[in-house]
Amino acid sequence: MTTSRESIGSMLLSEAERSEVRWLWPGYIPLGKLVMVDGDPGVGKSTLIGDIVARLTTGREMPDGSRSETDGPAGVVMLAGEEDAGDSILPRMEAAGGDSRRVRLRVSVRREYSDQSPTIEDADHIADDIARSQARAVVIDPFSEFLVSGQSTISDPEIREALRPLRRLAQETGATVIVVRHLRKGANKRMVHAGAGSMGIIGAARAALLCDRNPANPSERLMVVTKNSYGPEGASQRYRIAGERGAVRVEWLGPSEVRAHELEDGGGAPRTAKPKDDAAEWIAARLAEGPVATTALQEAATGDGFAWPTVRRAAERLCVVRQKAGFQGGWEWSLPGEDDHEPAKMIMSGV
Repeated sequence: MTTSRESIGSMLLSEAERSEVRWLWPGYIPLGKLVMVDGDPGVGKSTLIGDIVARLTTGREMPDGSRSETDGPAGVVMLAGEEDAGDSILPRMEAAGGDSRRVRLRVSVRREYSDQSPTIEDADHIADDIARSQARAVVIDPFSEFLVSGQSTISDPEIREALRPLRRLAQETGATVIVVRHLRKGANKRMVHAGAGSMGIIGAARAALLCDRNPANPSERLMVVTKNSYGPEGASQRYRIAGERGAVRVEWLGPSEVRAHELEDGGGAPRTAKPKDDAAEWIAARLAEGPVATTALQEAATGDGFAWPTVRRAAERLCVVRQKAGFQGGWEWSLPGEDDHEPAKMIMSGV
């Protein structure tokens, strides 16, 4: 008896069920997709996301007057790594007019008979929270706090694989997964590339927003669309942060004509005052978890806005060690150990 190999692991496009994209915020945040929100510290990313979450929990219209396609108030699941629930998240939710009874915080998971912090791999636990809360959004703030220990953010294949559980979670539950990131070091870069880590992160996202200072008015901030895979980009929105102590809130000030490309050359607040120091800090962060291939570092440096000669000079000052990974392996960089006191001579080879 012969076994047919036809249709194993494949399907005809004509067999796909046609569907329409639905929106949490039309033109900005699609439902059931992976979405990035990028910005420097201090521009109010978390407060802005908290405002959107508050609107979702009460079924109110979005800042531009549009309505979410969630069919009324909905729940939200949050993974918050940098802020306390009692003195920051709850006061902000109340200041934004949200319903805190519809917000569920995932604070731990059970592993090997002990409670540990959740990671982006714990999609099954998050899915349980979504079901219990009838959630239509998951907020992960910030992304770096919920990576698996030792997980590389500069390796494109690794980060795409790491994001698969989140993409599948969004697809299977219909809840938007909103990931908050800090910006990369270095100016003069395309803003779609501005978030920290590999380009695989923004590549996996179906939409992305950037929060930055308004170059036309330093007292204001801007939220601009840097990626939208499903149609025209929503207009840039002006806002400011108001309130005091933990109970800060967003005041929306209306649309702006400023677009993402106008912020590419540092139109907002300067991000680098000391490029050499920033390059050294960048290297130390990239090598903190162990050796990294030289080719991967070169690619990451270009994406992060650092000239390779600047990186090499900073590496010399840090006494970075460069060696081959095995007999037939490529060259790798690593931070020096206690016995390494000489500058990294091998860097002078031109790599």
